[in-house]
Amino acid sequence: MTTIADVTRVARGLTALSNTARLKLNADLQSMASLCDGTVAEQALYLSTAQELFIQYGIQYGQAAQALALEILDSQGILLVDIPNIGQTFYPNRIITKAIEDVIATYLDKAMDNVVKRGYRETITANSDRWARVPTGSYTCPWCVMLASRGFVYKTQERAMAAWHPYCDCVIWPAKDENKAYVDGYDPDMLYNLYKQGKGIGEKPDGKTALDTSGNDI
Repeated sequence: MTTIADVTRVARGLTALSNTARLKLNADLQSMASLCDGTVAEQALYLSTAQELFIQYGIQYGQAAQALALEILDSQGILLVDIPNIGQTFYPNRIITKAIEDVIATYLDKAMDNVVKRGYRETITANSDRWARVPTGSYTCPWCVMLASRGFVYKTQERAMAAWHPYCDCVIWPAKDENKAYVDGYDPDMLYNLYKQGKGIGEKPDGKTALDTSGNDI
């Protein structure tokens, strides 16, 4: 039987992969920034190298997240029909362009979290006909509570991938069929009641906006 503890284990694994990728990227960006003399040529080199590093870490840790998804699909008895190409699931040129318009390191940190976790999310959605978004951690924002309250209703990849905020630690959980769409400890009815009240789960960490935080202390 699948339990909420199984889902939490996946959330912890994805968070660990994201943290590692982000720490490595941030360290490299800081090292490069300290050597940049501010000239146009140096700035161009900085952005080009930042993009290369983003792709490198995004693919490396996205593939590790994908491996976790393959493990979960196998544990649920779901036959594998597609393995998404991690390098084609995000658009680094677009990400770098947006990063330039924002604070580069901050934007790329958020983007890296999403890219790594997409390795898991897209592999799950590409291979299962039905899934739910299950909240984890000590805090879940009202937006995620609303999405999680719908239960095992998600059936298309586009709908499942459309609403992820930075550092989101909700976990897509697959079901082989409607009759086996169940996770012990995951209660959509309870979540729906919270949604109707406009409430999240737990206390929002200090200094964070509702759509810019994970469930901290997973």
